[in-house]
Amino acid sequence: MRQIVNNFSAETTFSEKEYKAFIDSKFKLFLEKKLGTELMLISFVFVIFAVLMFGSSVTTVSWIFRILFIAGAIAVFLLREKIINAMKNLVIKKSVESAKDLGTQLNYGFADDNFTIVVDNKHSVVEYSSVRNVSESSDHFVVWCSEDTGFVVDKNGFTFGEVSEFGKFIAEKTGNEIVTV
Repeated sequence: MRQIVNNFSAETTFSEKEYKAFIDSKFKLFLEKKLGTELMLISFVFVIFAVLMFGSSVTTVSWIFRILFIAGAIAVFLLREKIINAMKNLVIKKSVESAKDLGTQLNYGFADDNFTIVVDNKHSVVEYSSVRNVSESSDHFVVWCSEDTGFVVDKNGFTFGEVSEFGKFIAEKTGNEIVTV
């Protein structure tokens, strides 16, 4: 049996901070653009309704509705960032409230061919080729294998290897650029 030599090792205790890092990364990589597009479509629908109403009879009520539809379109367009952030914060709050894995200790080992995750004495091996995205914040890296499966690595939890070198290492091994969150 071949001995696995890790280039980097890290420990992460899953807490509210890690949930926030996970959700922030997920929104940035997978949901922000999609939600922004959906909000733009809603704005567009408001404008279409307002334009279609120009063909109807001119009454005070119809003008009020036109103004409301146009104001709604402008509001959704201008407030889309705040709407997305409010949705993200709600998801974080609900996730933490229903979390069953708070306090779970995750141990990562990053070798040349793959990385391992040890949770409650259960080992999982992940090939770098299955990594879809990698994000980095000031405190964490999140290594994504799918939209729903991401591994949060606390920068303060590195027990072997330099945090400053890890970003280059994981980008090279996965072939993915690191997205800053």
